Order: sequence, then structure tokens, then C-alpha cells
Amino acid sequence: MATVSGYLSDLTKQALSGRFPRLFFRIERPSTAGANLIVTDRVEATINDATGAFTVDLVASDELIPEVPYTVTADWDAGRQIDVLTGLRVPAAGGAISDLILASGLAAELNSALFGWGPPPPNLGPGLYYDLESGEVYGEDPGGN
Repeated sequence: MATVSGYLSDLTKQALSGRFPRLFFRIERPSTAGANLIVTDRVEATINDATGAFTVDLVASDELIPEVPYTVTADWDAGRQIDVLTGLRVPAAGGAISDLILASGLAAELNSALFGWGPPPPNLGPGLYYDLESGEVYGEDPGGN
């Protein structure tokens, strides 16, 4: 199993404490893994309500035949549900959700700039990454500056 981890937060990077947050991962269509027929039932991540930290163990995308990406869905306040992203590829080693988004080529699809402490992870792909530690910007500037 591949462990995926990260933080679920609002736009101020605060946990959704007391708002009953849930995060789900599901494959986009049925597949197989060994002798197992894998259906599109969702798997719920374990979330720390105070910090928003989450983890979930999933079958790696490359173990699935045919290989199938994941859709990530979040809900909170008992019913506000959204598809956070589709097309997430989960490698056997798992990893931080932000790294998996970049490696899956979804950064441009999310249509946003990414940021973090230190240089960007490998395979940044199209888009911008802002290093909060140094102030350096990586990637393509869509404005041509």
C-alpha cells in the first residue's frame, strides 16, 4: 500500500477544526490488482481535526491494471462536498499530496501557483512555484515577465 499524506485546510491554511472535515480518495473507474477486482468505492483519509494533517493508504496506481488515476473529494459541515482534483497518480512509494500533484502533472490543471518552504520538488511541470524561504520564483511566468 502507498501512504499519501498532507494537510486539509481553508484558504488561510487553518485546519477545518470542528467543521467535521472528511477527505476521500477513489479510483476513476474499476480496475484490477493481482487477483482483486478493485471497485470505485471511496477510501476515507484519517484527519487530525486540530491540525488538518491527513494520511491514507491506497493501492499504487501502477499496481492497477489498467492503471487508473484517483479522484480526491473533500466535504465538511455535513455536506459541502467538492471534487478537489482528478487524475492523481499515486506511486508505490506514496508521498506528500503536493508532490503527487506535481508529479501527476496536475499543477497547471489546478490553475494556481504553488508555494512551499525551500526549492520546488522535482517534476514541477508548467506553472509557478514560490519559495517562501528565499522568495525565489520557479517555473514559467504566463505574463512573460
